[in-house]
Formats: sequence, C-alpha cells, structure tokens
Amino acid sequence: MFNSPAWQKILKKVYGIHAEERHGILMFRTHRGLEMNIVGDYIGKTNQNQTLPTNTCTIRLDYNPNHPDFQAAFETYRLATTQTFEELLKNSIHQKTRNMINKASKQNLQTRMEHSADALNDYYPIYVRTMLRIGAIPHSKKLFREVLANLDAKIFLTSHKSSSHKDKTLAGILTLYDPKNHRLHIWSNGQSKAARPLSANMACYAAVLQHACENPRIDEVDFGNTEPNSSLAFFKSRFGAKQIPVWTNAKTNSQASSKLPAKILSLLSVPCVSMASTLLFRYVR
Repeated sequence: MFNSPAWQKILKKVYGIHAEERHGILMFRTHRGLEMNIVGDYIGKTNQNQTLPTNTCTIRLDYNPNHPDFQAAFETYRLATTQTFEELLKNSIHQKTRNMINKASKQNLQTRMEHSADALNDYYPIYVRTMLRIGAIPHSKKLFREVLANLDAKIFLTSHKSSSHKDKTLAGILTLYDPKNHRLHIWSNGQSKAARPLSANMACYAAVLQHACENPRIDEVDFGNTEPNSSLAFFKSRFGAKQIPVWTNAKTNSQASSKLPAKILSLLSVPCVSMASTLLFRYVR
C-alpha cells in the first residue's frame, strides 16, 4: 500500500515529495535526507539479516533482530479478521474494550460507510482537531481528496440518531484497502469531544471490524504505526491485534517535534490548518 507507485504519485502531487527505490523499498526525500514513509508496512519484506540505512537510523526489516543495538522505535498492530464479527468480539477483543463496544451499541448511534466529497467534509474537521489535540500535524484536505480519488478508500462516520444530534458527526475513520496483502489499513481516525461519553469512537471501530469480517477480500486489519508503551499502543492492543515491532538502532520521538507547531495550528480555522499543513509537508518536513 505505502510502498507502491500510486502512493508515491499522490505524495509527489500534493507535497512535492520525491521517492527513490532502495532494496525494493521506496525511500522518500525529506530535509534530513532519505527516510521511510510508513515503516510498519515494510516488515517481513526481506530476509532476517536485511537492514536498511536511512539518514537518521538503520532499520531492521525482520520481526526479531536478535541484536542488542536494535530497539523497537515503532510498532504496528495487525488483527486477523477471518472469523465472524461475533467470534472476534468473543475470542480476540479484550473484555473492557468489548464492554465499551457493547455500551456504544446502546447509545442510539449509527455508522455509515461512504466514499464521497460530502463524507470527507464531515470527517475532515474532526480529524484535524483530533490530530492537533494529540500534538500531531494533520495532513491537508487535498491529500485526502487524492487518496479518495486514486485508492480504494472508505470513510466510516458515526453519528447520533436522535433529532437533537441530527447529522452531527461524532467520530470517523478513513480506511485504505491493500489488495496485494488483503489488508485493510486504518489510516486516520478522529472524534469530537462529544463522542467520548457515548463511546462513539468504539462504535466506529466496531463498524470497521465488522466490515472487514464480512468482506471475503479482507484477511486482516492494520491499526497503524505508533510508539511503544504509548496510550495509542495500549488502545490498539486491546482489540487483540498482534504487536509487530519495527526495529531500529536509533530511538526517535517524532511527536515531540510536532507538538509546538500543532499548538500553533490549533489557533487557526480548519481551512487554514489544511493550507498550512500543505506548506509544512512540502517545505519543512
């Protein structure tokens, strides 16, 4: 998915990011030099002894480097969805997460799956505010439009059924389907503050997992990269997803460097944030 000509074309068109192929893997040109894009997508592509140097570290592309100099700077989480959704709830998902999903089902919520400009208009503002709230730089809306136009992408939107919350989007997830690996990637996620007491975010995740279980093309769901021992890592692990470390010889903290820009961007309107993000990814990355 993220090691494909289609993804390379999108990044080049929106952000002007060029790529070079090294050992069959796309390396993207940043101000620091050549770097990987989403490293978790590359795990297992080479033999156990393969390493890939970047400008900031060397990354091992196997599951276990068996070397004291390497540590897990990132990890991704993958969940097999070859059973029914009911079996997944019972056999794989942690009880507390299952309870939250059950709680969400009693909150008069509804989740729809779409692939449209209107769905993006509903989703993008809550995505932006969620990213800024956790201290991360959101992608521009232009990138999302290109993704929807050129990749097998779907937007899941959870809202309240009651008239007082009519058409109010509480949570959303954008997924990308990788046909080569039969894998559904949870690429981005957002929720409003009003979503928390209703567990609307859990309702949205449940809808994605149910879709994956019912779709014969999908064998697993990838929850995306995160830093080890973080709250996001804990959240993803509670779905029963398999932890897959990305081994490197240099510990990085990408989120720390983005917290100040994110705080500044949080003062702007969503359209202004989108424009600023384009400039940041194009000229500052």
